[in-house]
Amino acid sequence: MHTLFATSRVDQIASVVDSLQHAGFQISTHNWNKYVQVLVQSKQPLRAYQLCEENLMEGWPGWDRLGHLLAQKRRIKKQWVPRSWEKSRPFPHYETLVFLASAYLDAQALAYGVGRDVLKEMERSAPKTVEAVFKMPRFNDDIQQKLLRE
Repeated sequence: MHTLFATSRVDQIASVVDSLQHAGFQISTHNWNKYVQVLVQSKQPLRAYQLCEENLMEGWPGWDRLGHLLAQKRRIKKQWVPRSWEKSRPFPHYETLVFLASAYLDAQALAYGVGRDVLKEMERSAPKTVEAVFKMPRFNDDIQQKLLRE
């Protein structure tokens, strides 16, 4: 995935993932998250939202259920959900949700043109992902400062 992204061949990732799944391989939570992040970085926000919704949101516990974990940690790391969850139900990592929030803000900035259609389609086709992004707590951490640039 990283090689295809680095060589500007992001469009080939979908066929590689499809081939692997067709051959019986299961894509890990880590790789789904990286794929979503690559799509955001490649300016494909709608596909990133749809992919997250289809492959990661089933295991999403919600920010309310994660509150006790967040309260215990001053700094959130990528793996803030118990590791035992990763094998049983894929879920979006914190960093991925920050990437998605950044993509939403970028589309919002273009909301008077093409961005409006992208936002509507994100909300229609990825409602759980949009909700997770909207409810994400604000932290004064490096990833939010870098990607959400207030």
